[in-house]
Amino acid sequence: MMYSKEDKLNILKGLNWDYSIETIELLDVIEGRRESAGPFDRVQLFVRCLERMPWHRIAGLWGVELSEKMLNAETIGKVWIKSRREQLERLEKILRGEPLSFPEWSPELREKLRSTVFSDRWYSSKQRLL
Repeated sequence: MMYSKEDKLNILKGLNWDYSIETIELLDVIEGRRESAGPFDRVQLFVRCLERMPWHRIAGLWGVELSEKMLNAETIGKVWIKSRREQLERLEKILRGEPLSFPEWSPELREKLRSTVFSDRWYSSKQRLL
């Protein structure tokens, strides 16, 4: 999906809330009319989008071909949140047509998932007030 210029500016306004940079300047960086805007060059702005937006919005903002081209190991490595990096690594493999590895069921993963799936409330032997 490609967005109109107004839609792109609204999306960038939400991305740019913590800097005093005009959103039109960021759009110019995305579209290649400027080298940088504030502290962001093209790669840094793309990484910021990767950290804060879902992929379909990034593809609509940057264009599908350019988004796929810029999504590489270097840009993924600059993403700060580890779980987001892992998601983007899987996405890159899917976009490149590479096979994905099977999920592992290690004890660490089971402990990580335990708190999200199981509740001790009903199965606990301890009595509680309320």
